[in-house]
Amino acid sequence: MATRGLNLGLSILLVRLASKESVGYYTLLIASAQLICTLGRIGTNYSYAVLLPQQTSTNEINKLTSTYSITSLATSAIIAIFAIWQLNKSGGIPSYLLEKITPINIITFTYLLSDSLSETIWSIHLAKGKFKYVFLRDVWVALSKGTLPLIGCLILGPIGILLGLGVTSFLNCGIAIRMLYPEIIEDDLEKTNRSIFNIRYYHFSKLRTLCAKGLPFFSVPLATNMILWPILLNYVNTEGLNNLDGLRIAQICAQSLGLISGSLMPVLLIKSSENQLSGKLLNQQSFKVCWLLSIIIFSLFTLLDTNLLPFIFGSASGGAISLARIFVLAAGVQGLSQIPLQRPMPTKMLVRISMLQVVSLIAAALIMIVVPNIQNGLIAYSSITLISPLLTIIFLPALLGEKLISGNDNNAPELIISSILLITCYQNRTEPILMVLILGGLLATLIKNREFMLQTIRKFVRA
Repeated sequence: MATRGLNLGLSILLVRLASKESVGYYTLLIASAQLICTLGRIGTNYSYAVLLPQQTSTNEINKLTSTYSITSLATSAIIAIFAIWQLNKSGGIPSYLLEKITPINIITFTYLLSDSLSETIWSIHLAKGKFKYVFLRDVWVALSKGTLPLIGCLILGPIGILLGLGVTSFLNCGIAIRMLYPEIIEDDLEKTNRSIFNIRYYHFSKLRTLCAKGLPFFSVPLATNMILWPILLNYVNTEGLNNLDGLRIAQICAQSLGLISGSLMPVLLIKSSENQLSGKLLNQQSFKVCWLLSIIIFSLFTLLDTNLLPFIFGSASGGAISLARIFVLAAGVQGLSQIPLQRPMPTKMLVRISMLQVVSLIAAALIMIVVPNIQNGLIAYSSITLISPLLTIIFLPALLGEKLISGNDNNAPELIISSILLITCYQNRTEPILMVLILGGLLATLIKNREFMLQTIRKFVRA
Protein backbone atom coordinates (compact mmCIF):
# COMPACT_ATOMS: atom_id res chain seq x y z
CA MET A 1 0.00 0.00 0.00
CA ALA A 2 2.89 2.36 0.78
CA THR A 3 4.35 1.68 -2.68
CA ARG A 4 1.02 2.36 -4.34
CA GLY A 5 0.71 5.57 -2.34
CA LEU A 6 4.13 6.76 -3.48
CA ASN A 7 3.32 5.83 -7.07
CA LEU A 8 0.06 7.78 -6.76
CA GLY A 9 1.98 10.84 -5.55
CA LEU A 10 4.41 10.59 -8.49
CA SER A 11 1.50 10.27 -10.93
CA ILE A 12 -0.11 13.39 -9.48
CA LEU A 13 3.18 15.28 -9.80
CA LEU A 14 3.42 14.30 -13.45
CA VAL A 15 -0.06 15.70 -14.13
CA ARG A 16 0.67 18.93 -12.25
CA LEU A 17 4.18 19.61 -13.56
CA ALA A 18 4.18 18.24 -17.11
CA SER A 19 2.63 19.87 -20.16
CA LYS A 20 -0.77 18.67 -21.38
CA GLU A 21 0.89 17.12 -24.43
CA SER A 22 3.37 15.21 -22.24
CA VAL A 23 0.60 13.86 -20.00
CA GLY A 24 -1.40 12.83 -23.06
CA TYR A 25 1.64 11.11 -24.61
CA TYR A 26 2.32 9.26 -21.35
CA THR A 27 -1.32 8.12 -21.15
CA LEU A 28 -1.24 6.82 -24.72
CA LEU A 29 2.08 5.01 -24.25
CA ILE A 30 0.78 3.27 -21.13
CA ALA A 31 -2.38 2.25 -23.00
CA SER A 32 -0.24 0.91 -25.87
CA ALA A 33 1.88 -1.16 -23.48
CA GLN A 34 -1.24 -2.60 -21.84
CA LEU A 35 -2.53 -3.53 -25.28
CA ILE A 36 0.66 -5.45 -26.14
CA CYS A 37 0.90 -7.16 -22.73
CA THR A 38 -2.75 -8.21 -22.82
CA LEU A 39 -2.88 -9.49 -26.38
CA GLY A 40 0.73 -10.64 -26.81
CA ARG A 41 0.31 -13.87 -24.85
CA ILE A 42 -3.04 -14.76 -26.50
CA GLY A 43 -4.29 -16.26 -23.24
CA THR A 44 -1.45 -18.76 -22.94
CA ASN A 45 -0.23 -17.30 -19.64
CA TYR A 46 -3.25 -18.89 -17.93
CA SER A 47 -2.79 -22.27 -19.63
CA TYR A 48 0.99 -22.23 -18.99
CA ALA A 49 0.45 -21.84 -15.23
CA VAL A 50 -2.03 -24.73 -15.29
CA LEU A 51 0.03 -27.06 -17.50
CA LEU A 52 3.50 -26.52 -15.99
CA PRO A 53 2.90 -28.64 -12.83
CA GLN A 54 1.56 -31.44 -15.04
CA GLN A 55 4.79 -31.91 -17.01
CA THR A 56 6.50 -35.18 -16.11
CA SER A 57 10.08 -34.57 -17.27
CA THR A 58 12.68 -31.87 -17.76
CA ASN A 59 12.39 -32.23 -21.52
CA GLU A 60 8.61 -31.65 -21.41
CA ILE A 61 9.11 -28.58 -19.23
CA ASN A 62 11.66 -27.28 -21.75
CA LYS A 63 9.21 -27.76 -24.61
CA LEU A 64 6.30 -26.09 -22.83
CA THR A 65 8.32 -23.11 -21.56
CA SER A 66 10.10 -22.47 -24.86
CA THR A 67 6.86 -22.72 -26.83
CA TYR A 68 5.14 -20.32 -24.45
CA SER A 69 7.93 -17.72 -24.35
CA ILE A 70 8.75 -17.76 -28.07
CA THR A 71 5.09 -17.55 -29.09
CA SER A 72 4.51 -14.64 -26.71
CA LEU A 73 7.60 -12.84 -27.99
CA ALA A 74 6.66 -13.26 -31.65
CA THR A 75 3.02 -12.28 -31.14
CA SER A 76 3.99 -9.24 -29.05
CA ALA A 77 6.42 -8.07 -31.74
CA ILE A 78 3.74 -8.26 -34.43
CA ILE A 79 1.16 -6.42 -32.32
CA ALA A 80 3.74 -3.80 -31.29
CA ILE A 81 4.55 -3.04 -34.95
CA PHE A 82 0.83 -2.74 -35.70
CA ALA A 83 0.27 -0.47 -32.67
CA ILE A 84 3.17 1.83 -33.63
CA TRP A 85 1.79 2.11 -37.15
CA GLN A 86 -1.59 3.10 -35.69
CA LEU A 87 0.02 5.64 -33.35
CA ASN A 88 1.75 7.29 -36.30
CA LYS A 89 -1.41 7.26 -38.38
CA SER A 90 -3.70 8.69 -35.66
CA GLY A 91 -1.48 11.54 -34.47
CA GLY A 92 -0.36 9.73 -31.34
CA ILE A 93 3.18 11.14 -31.60
CA PRO A 94 3.96 14.71 -30.42
CA SER A 95 4.38 16.93 -33.45
CA TYR A 96 7.95 18.01 -32.73
CA LEU A 97 9.07 14.37 -32.63
CA LEU A 98 7.85 13.69 -36.17
CA GLU A 99 11.12 14.99 -37.59
CA LYS A 100 12.90 12.07 -35.89
CA ILE A 101 10.15 9.53 -36.39
CA THR A 102 12.40 6.56 -37.23
CA PRO A 103 14.44 6.58 -33.99
CA ILE A 104 11.26 7.40 -32.04
CA ASN A 105 9.54 4.34 -33.53
CA ILE A 106 12.56 2.17 -32.72
CA ILE A 107 12.59 3.34 -29.09
CA THR A 108 8.83 2.87 -28.84
CA PHE A 109 9.11 -0.65 -30.25
CA THR A 110 11.87 -1.47 -27.77
CA TYR A 111 9.76 -0.17 -24.91
CA LEU A 112 6.60 -2.03 -25.91
CA LEU A 113 8.36 -5.32 -26.66
CA SER A 114 10.54 -5.31 -23.53
CA ASP A 115 7.51 -4.46 -21.38
CA SER A 116 5.54 -7.38 -22.82
CA LEU A 117 8.52 -9.74 -22.68
CA SER A 118 9.14 -8.90 -19.04
CA GLU A 119 5.51 -9.74 -18.22
CA THR A 120 5.93 -13.09 -19.97
CA ILE A 121 9.10 -13.96 -18.06
CA TRP A 122 7.67 -12.85 -14.73
CA SER A 123 4.66 -15.06 -15.40
CA ILE A 124 7.12 -17.98 -15.68
CA HIS A 125 8.54 -17.04 -12.26
CA LEU A 126 4.99 -16.82 -10.90
CA ALA A 127 4.05 -20.22 -12.33
CA LYS A 128 7.08 -21.68 -10.51
CA GLY A 129 5.93 -20.23 -7.20
CA LYS A 130 8.51 -17.44 -6.85
CA PHE A 131 5.99 -15.10 -5.26
CA LYS A 132 8.55 -13.11 -3.25
CA TYR A 133 10.48 -12.11 -6.36
CA VAL A 134 7.30 -11.21 -8.21
CA PHE A 135 6.19 -9.01 -5.29
CA LEU A 136 9.55 -7.20 -5.21
CA ARG A 137 9.30 -6.74 -8.94
CA ASP A 138 5.86 -5.11 -8.55
CA VAL A 139 7.36 -2.68 -6.02
CA TRP A 140 10.26 -1.82 -8.30
CA VAL A 141 8.06 -1.32 -11.37
CA ALA A 142 5.54 0.83 -9.46
CA LEU A 143 8.29 3.16 -8.26
CA SER A 144 10.35 3.29 -11.45
CA LYS A 145 7.37 3.85 -13.76
CA GLY A 146 6.45 6.83 -11.63
CA THR A 147 9.96 8.24 -11.10
CA LEU A 148 11.89 7.85 -14.37
CA PRO A 149 9.20 9.21 -16.74
CA LEU A 150 8.67 12.19 -14.39
CA ILE A 151 12.39 13.02 -14.31
CA GLY A 152 12.68 12.49 -18.05
CA CYS A 153 9.67 14.70 -18.73
CA LEU A 154 10.96 17.58 -16.58
CA ILE A 155 14.31 17.49 -18.37
CA LEU A 156 13.47 16.54 -21.97
CA GLY A 157 9.70 16.84 -22.36
CA PRO A 158 7.67 14.09 -24.11
CA ILE A 159 10.78 12.31 -25.39
CA GLY A 160 11.93 12.04 -21.77
CA ILE A 161 8.73 10.20 -20.91
CA LEU A 162 9.37 7.67 -23.66
CA LEU A 163 12.98 7.22 -22.58
CA GLY A 164 11.98 6.87 -18.91
CA LEU A 165 9.39 4.20 -19.69
CA GLY A 166 11.80 2.46 -22.05
CA VAL A 167 14.61 2.32 -19.49
CA THR A 168 12.22 1.04 -16.83
CA SER A 169 10.87 -1.77 -19.01
CA PHE A 170 14.30 -2.68 -20.36
CA LEU A 171 15.75 -2.98 -16.84
CA ASN A 172 12.70 -4.92 -15.66
CA CYS A 173 13.11 -7.32 -18.56
CA GLY A 174 16.85 -7.68 -17.90
CA ILE A 175 16.28 -8.46 -14.22
CA ALA A 176 13.65 -11.07 -15.08
CA ILE A 177 15.93 -12.75 -17.62
CA ARG A 178 18.91 -12.65 -15.25
CA MET A 179 16.88 -14.45 -12.61
CA LEU A 180 16.25 -17.25 -15.09
CA TYR A 181 19.97 -17.99 -15.27
CA PRO A 182 21.23 -18.40 -11.69
CA GLU A 183 24.96 -18.84 -11.17
CA ILE A 184 24.39 -21.99 -9.08
CA ILE A 185 22.25 -24.68 -10.70
CA GLU A 186 20.88 -26.81 -7.88
CA ASP A 187 18.60 -29.24 -9.67
CA ASP A 188 17.31 -30.32 -13.04
CA LEU A 189 14.25 -28.11 -12.82
CA GLU A 190 16.44 -25.00 -12.71
CA LYS A 191 18.28 -26.18 -15.83
CA THR A 192 15.11 -25.65 -17.82
CA ASN A 193 15.66 -21.92 -17.31
CA ARG A 194 18.46 -22.07 -19.87
CA SER A 195 16.08 -23.18 -22.58
CA ILE A 196 13.15 -20.73 -22.56
CA PHE A 197 14.13 -19.20 -25.94
CA ASN A 198 15.67 -22.31 -27.44
CA ILE A 199 13.97 -22.84 -30.81
CA ARG A 200 14.89 -26.54 -30.72
CA TYR A 201 12.34 -27.03 -27.97
CA TYR A 202 9.54 -25.25 -29.81
CA HIS A 203 6.73 -27.75 -30.48
CA PHE A 204 3.45 -27.10 -32.26
CA SER A 205 1.79 -29.81 -30.18
CA LYS A 206 2.56 -27.76 -27.05
CA LEU A 207 1.28 -24.65 -28.79
CA ARG A 208 -2.02 -26.38 -29.59
CA THR A 209 -2.31 -27.46 -25.95
CA LEU A 210 -1.56 -23.96 -24.66
CA CYS A 211 -4.03 -22.34 -27.04
CA ALA A 212 -6.76 -24.91 -26.41
CA LYS A 213 -6.79 -24.06 -22.71
CA GLY A 214 -5.98 -20.35 -23.01
CA LEU A 215 -7.94 -19.03 -26.00
CA PRO A 216 -11.41 -19.28 -24.38
CA PHE A 217 -10.22 -16.88 -21.66
CA PHE A 218 -8.52 -14.66 -24.24
CA SER A 219 -11.87 -13.66 -25.74
CA VAL A 220 -12.58 -11.04 -23.05
CA PRO A 221 -9.31 -9.03 -23.30
CA LEU A 222 -9.43 -9.38 -27.10
CA ALA A 223 -12.97 -7.98 -27.30
CA THR A 224 -12.11 -5.24 -24.78
CA ASN A 225 -9.13 -4.00 -26.76
CA MET A 226 -10.84 -4.33 -30.14
CA ILE A 227 -13.55 -1.99 -28.86
CA LEU A 228 -11.65 0.47 -26.62
CA TRP A 229 -8.37 0.86 -28.54
CA PRO A 230 -9.99 2.23 -31.75
CA ILE A 231 -12.14 4.62 -29.71
CA LEU A 232 -9.06 5.99 -27.96
CA LEU A 233 -7.11 6.39 -31.20
CA ASN A 234 -10.05 8.05 -32.91
CA TYR A 235 -10.29 10.54 -30.05
CA VAL A 236 -6.57 11.32 -30.29
CA ASN A 237 -6.89 11.73 -34.05
CA THR A 238 -9.73 14.25 -33.71
CA GLU A 239 -8.88 16.03 -30.45
CA GLY A 240 -5.10 15.59 -30.12
CA LEU A 241 -2.86 14.48 -27.27
CA ASN A 242 -3.45 17.69 -25.34
CA ASN A 243 -6.94 16.59 -24.29
CA LEU A 244 -5.94 13.23 -22.78
CA ASP A 245 -4.93 14.68 -19.41
CA GLY A 246 -8.51 14.28 -18.15
CA LEU A 247 -8.34 10.57 -18.93
CA ARG A 248 -5.12 10.25 -16.96
CA ILE A 249 -6.67 12.00 -13.94
CA ALA A 250 -9.67 9.67 -14.11
CA GLN A 251 -7.38 6.63 -14.27
CA ILE A 252 -5.44 7.79 -11.21
CA CYS A 253 -8.67 8.28 -9.24
CA ALA A 254 -9.89 4.82 -10.23
CA GLN A 255 -6.59 3.16 -9.35
CA SER A 256 -6.57 4.70 -5.88
CA LEU A 257 -10.24 4.50 -4.85
CA GLY A 258 -11.34 1.52 -6.92
CA LEU A 259 -8.51 -0.59 -5.47
CA ILE A 260 -10.09 -0.46 -2.01
CA SER A 261 -13.60 -1.63 -2.84
CA GLY A 262 -12.85 -3.71 -5.91
CA SER A 263 -9.60 -5.48 -5.07
CA LEU A 264 -8.45 -5.10 -1.48
CA MET A 265 -11.71 -5.66 0.40
CA PRO A 266 -12.57 -9.09 -1.09
CA VAL A 267 -9.12 -10.36 -0.15
CA LEU A 268 -9.38 -9.00 3.40
CA LEU A 269 -12.87 -10.42 3.89
CA ILE A 270 -11.91 -13.87 2.64
CA LYS A 271 -8.79 -13.84 4.83
CA SER A 272 -10.76 -12.81 7.91
CA SER A 273 -13.40 -15.49 7.27
CA GLU A 274 -11.09 -18.48 6.93
CA ASN A 275 -12.52 -21.61 8.56
CA GLN A 276 -15.81 -19.77 9.17
CA LEU A 277 -17.44 -19.43 5.77
CA SER A 278 -16.80 -21.12 2.48
CA GLY A 279 -17.96 -21.32 -1.11
CA LYS A 280 -21.13 -19.56 -2.20
CA LEU A 281 -21.94 -17.94 1.18
CA LEU A 282 -18.49 -16.37 1.47
CA ASN A 283 -18.73 -14.90 -2.02
CA GLN A 284 -22.23 -13.56 -1.30
CA GLN A 285 -21.07 -11.82 1.86
CA SER A 286 -18.00 -10.48 0.05
CA PHE A 287 -20.27 -9.08 -2.66
CA LYS A 288 -22.50 -7.34 -0.12
CA VAL A 289 -19.58 -5.83 1.81
CA CYS A 290 -17.93 -4.52 -1.34
CA TRP A 291 -21.21 -3.18 -2.70
CA LEU A 292 -21.78 -1.22 0.51
CA LEU A 293 -18.19 0.01 0.56
CA SER A 294 -18.42 1.10 -3.07
CA ILE A 295 -21.58 3.06 -2.27
CA ILE A 296 -19.86 4.81 0.65
CA ILE A 297 -16.68 5.61 -1.29
CA PHE A 298 -18.43 6.83 -4.41
CA SER A 299 -20.99 8.89 -2.47
CA LEU A 300 -18.22 10.74 -0.64
CA PHE A 301 -16.23 11.13 -3.87
CA THR A 302 -19.26 12.57 -5.68
CA LEU A 303 -19.93 15.06 -2.91
CA LEU A 304 -16.30 16.24 -2.70
CA ASP A 305 -14.78 15.83 -6.17
CA THR A 306 -15.57 19.29 -7.54
CA ASN A 307 -13.35 20.79 -4.83
CA LEU A 308 -11.00 17.85 -4.26
CA LEU A 309 -9.77 17.26 -7.82
CA PRO A 310 -8.76 20.90 -8.52
CA PHE A 311 -6.92 20.94 -5.19
CA ILE A 312 -4.98 17.75 -6.02
CA PHE A 313 -4.45 18.04 -9.78
CA GLY A 314 -4.67 21.78 -10.34
CA SER A 315 -6.30 23.40 -13.36
CA ALA A 316 -5.89 20.23 -15.45
CA SER A 317 -8.87 18.68 -13.64
CA GLY A 318 -11.37 21.20 -14.98
CA GLY A 319 -13.04 18.87 -17.49
CA ALA A 320 -12.22 15.60 -15.75
CA ILE A 321 -14.97 15.48 -13.11
CA SER A 322 -17.40 13.35 -15.11
CA LEU A 323 -14.64 11.09 -16.44
CA ALA A 324 -13.26 10.56 -12.94
CA ARG A 325 -16.71 9.66 -11.60
CA ILE A 326 -17.28 7.12 -14.36
CA PHE A 327 -13.86 5.52 -13.92
CA VAL A 328 -14.11 5.32 -10.13
CA LEU A 329 -17.58 3.77 -10.30
CA ALA A 330 -16.43 1.44 -13.11
CA ALA A 331 -13.54 0.20 -10.96
CA GLY A 332 -15.92 -0.64 -8.14
CA VAL A 333 -18.43 -2.36 -10.46
CA GLN A 334 -15.64 -4.30 -12.18
CA GLY A 335 -14.48 -5.55 -8.80
CA LEU A 336 -18.03 -6.58 -7.89
CA SER A 337 -18.40 -8.52 -11.14
CA GLN A 338 -15.31 -10.58 -10.29
CA ILE A 339 -16.25 -11.52 -6.71
CA PRO A 340 -18.69 -14.35 -7.60
CA LEU A 341 -15.91 -15.92 -9.70
CA GLN A 342 -13.41 -16.17 -6.83
CA ARG A 343 -14.02 -19.84 -6.19
CA PRO A 344 -13.30 -23.05 -8.13
CA MET A 345 -15.63 -23.56 -11.09
CA PRO A 346 -15.84 -26.06 -13.95
CA THR A 347 -14.07 -24.97 -17.12
CA LYS A 348 -17.36 -24.96 -19.06
CA MET A 349 -18.87 -22.49 -16.59
CA LEU A 350 -15.82 -20.23 -16.83
CA VAL A 351 -16.10 -20.27 -20.62
CA ARG A 352 -19.79 -19.35 -20.40
CA ILE A 353 -18.98 -16.46 -18.07
CA SER A 354 -16.31 -15.28 -20.53
CA MET A 355 -18.93 -15.32 -23.29
CA LEU A 356 -21.29 -13.31 -21.06
CA GLN A 357 -18.54 -10.73 -20.54
CA VAL A 358 -17.91 -10.51 -24.29
CA VAL A 359 -21.63 -10.06 -25.01
CA SER A 360 -21.78 -7.38 -22.30
CA LEU A 361 -18.88 -5.53 -23.94
CA ILE A 362 -20.56 -5.62 -27.33
CA ALA A 363 -23.87 -4.48 -25.83
CA ALA A 364 -22.14 -1.59 -24.03
CA ALA A 365 -20.48 -0.53 -27.29
CA LEU A 366 -23.81 -0.64 -29.11
CA ILE A 367 -25.42 1.49 -26.40
CA MET A 368 -22.72 4.10 -26.92
CA ILE A 369 -23.40 4.06 -30.66
CA VAL A 370 -27.11 4.66 -30.08
CA VAL A 371 -26.62 7.46 -27.52
CA PRO A 372 -26.19 10.71 -29.50
CA ASN A 373 -23.11 12.99 -29.45
CA ILE A 374 -20.77 10.74 -27.46
CA GLN A 375 -19.95 7.91 -29.88
CA ASN A 376 -16.31 8.92 -30.31
CA GLY A 377 -15.43 10.70 -27.07
CA LEU A 378 -13.75 9.77 -23.83
CA ILE A 379 -17.19 9.58 -22.22
CA ALA A 380 -18.02 6.69 -24.57
CA TYR A 381 -14.63 5.11 -23.84
CA SER A 382 -15.14 5.27 -20.07
CA SER A 383 -18.84 4.39 -20.20
CA ILE A 384 -18.10 1.07 -21.89
CA THR A 385 -15.81 0.15 -18.98
CA LEU A 386 -18.74 0.89 -16.63
CA ILE A 387 -21.73 -0.52 -18.52
CA SER A 388 -20.04 -3.79 -19.50
CA PRO A 389 -19.39 -5.13 -15.94
CA LEU A 390 -22.76 -3.71 -14.85
CA LEU A 391 -24.51 -5.85 -17.47
CA THR A 392 -22.40 -8.82 -16.37
CA ILE A 393 -23.60 -8.39 -12.77
CA ILE A 394 -27.23 -8.13 -13.89
CA PHE A 395 -27.17 -11.40 -15.86
CA LEU A 396 -24.66 -13.33 -13.75
CA PRO A 397 -27.24 -14.71 -11.23
CA ALA A 398 -29.20 -16.36 -14.06
CA LEU A 399 -26.02 -17.93 -15.44
CA LEU A 400 -24.79 -19.17 -12.05
CA GLY A 401 -28.24 -20.19 -10.85
CA GLU A 402 -27.78 -18.42 -7.52
CA LYS A 403 -28.19 -15.03 -5.88
CA LEU A 404 -25.25 -12.67 -5.59
CA ILE A 405 -26.39 -11.67 -2.08
CA SER A 406 -27.56 -14.15 0.54
CA GLY A 407 -30.87 -13.94 2.35
CA ASN A 408 -34.19 -12.36 1.43
CA ASP A 409 -33.35 -8.81 2.45
CA ASN A 410 -34.97 -5.89 0.71
CA ASN A 411 -32.11 -4.15 -1.10
CA ALA A 412 -34.20 -1.18 -2.24
CA PRO A 413 -32.08 1.49 -0.47
CA GLU A 414 -28.87 0.14 -2.02
CA LEU A 415 -30.45 -0.06 -5.48
CA ILE A 416 -31.91 3.45 -5.26
CA ILE A 417 -28.69 5.16 -4.19
CA SER A 418 -26.71 3.14 -6.74
CA SER A 419 -29.04 4.43 -9.46
CA ILE A 420 -28.66 8.01 -8.25
CA LEU A 421 -24.87 7.68 -8.22
CA LEU A 422 -24.98 6.30 -11.75
CA ILE A 423 -26.85 9.40 -12.90
CA THR A 424 -24.31 11.75 -11.29
CA CYS A 425 -21.51 10.15 -13.34
CA TYR A 426 -22.59 12.14 -16.36
CA GLN A 427 -22.48 15.53 -14.68
CA ASN A 428 -19.50 17.79 -14.01
CA ARG A 429 -21.15 19.10 -10.87
CA THR A 430 -23.67 17.70 -8.40
CA GLU A 431 -26.97 19.56 -8.23
CA PRO A 432 -28.24 20.42 -4.72
CA ILE A 433 -31.23 18.11 -5.09
CA LEU A 434 -28.92 15.21 -5.98
CA MET A 435 -26.72 16.01 -2.98
CA VAL A 436 -29.74 15.72 -0.71
CA LEU A 437 -30.78 12.45 -2.33
CA ILE A 438 -27.25 11.03 -2.04
CA LEU A 439 -26.94 11.96 1.63
CA GLY A 440 -30.41 10.59 2.38
CA GLY A 441 -29.79 7.37 0.47
CA LEU A 442 -26.40 6.88 2.10
CA LEU A 443 -27.88 7.40 5.57
CA ALA A 444 -30.74 4.96 4.88
CA THR A 445 -28.30 2.36 3.55
CA LEU A 446 -26.02 2.66 6.58
CA ILE A 447 -28.92 2.40 9.04
CA LYS A 448 -30.38 -0.63 7.27
CA ASN A 449 -27.06 -2.49 7.19
CA ARG A 450 -25.61 -1.34 10.52
CA GLU A 451 -25.68 -4.83 12.12
CA PHE A 452 -24.10 -6.49 9.12
CA MET A 453 -21.36 -3.85 8.94
CA LEU A 454 -20.62 -4.16 12.67
CA GLN A 455 -20.27 -7.92 12.31
CA THR A 456 -17.87 -7.46 9.39
CA ILE A 457 -15.76 -4.98 11.34
CA ARG A 458 -15.53 -7.46 14.23
CA LYS A 459 -14.24 -10.13 11.84
CA PHE A 460 -11.48 -7.82 10.69
CA VAL A 461 -10.54 -6.95 14.26
CA ARG A 462 -10.32 -10.63 15.26
CA ALA A 463 -8.28 -11.45 12.14
